[in-house]
Amino acid sequence: MEDVMDKVRNRHYQIACTLTFEAVHSSTCDAGINHPNQYFIDSQKILQSKNQSPGGS
Repeated sequence: MEDVMDKVRNRHYQIACTLTFEAVHSSTCDAGINHPNQYFIDSQKILQSKNQSPGGS
């Protein structure tokens, strides 16, 4: 969390969003997050794949 806040303080918002995304989803985001809609769409893809996989809730 401190790493994310450090990025925000230094106005590296896209990096902060990418770090948050990776922490929330336990997944890497090599392309980075450049727009809130991208964050949402990529989040939905991950959540849908977890729900469709065997053992997903």
